[in-house]
Amino acid sequence: AQLLEQLRVRADGVVRFQLVYTAEAHASDEWPVGSHIAQRQPRSTHERVSVARRRLAELGVNWPGTLVDTGREAFQEAFACWPLRWYFLDGHTVTHIAQPSGGAYDVTQIELWINLQLERATNA
Repeated sequence: AQLLEQLRVRADGVVRFQLVYTAEAHASDEWPVGSHIAQRQPRSTHERVSVARRRLAELGVNWPGTLVDTGREAFQEAFACWPLRWYFLDGHTVTHIAQPSGGAYDVTQIELWINLQLERATNA
């Protein structure tokens, strides 16, 4: 998470990071994994906002404008984002979707895309 926050700060003004919180991936009342996750699935928009804020604080990231899905799963149905996806957009066009491997992301995919955007902005 620290590397992502560093990338966000470095690319500020060229790349915008946007988080959309949709649901707990391993909620204690749906799909518990171990005892370290004690969060039940939020049932209201207010609960979703609270959990999203807490998760960002736990990760130590400061992404302005975090969005929270209402729980109707419209974002998930449109973008197949569960449990986690990185989408790269140019304007309103999705240009790349980072794919997880082994349940995790290679952050270098994200870093390479950001570096390309910074290079384009420098050469523009």
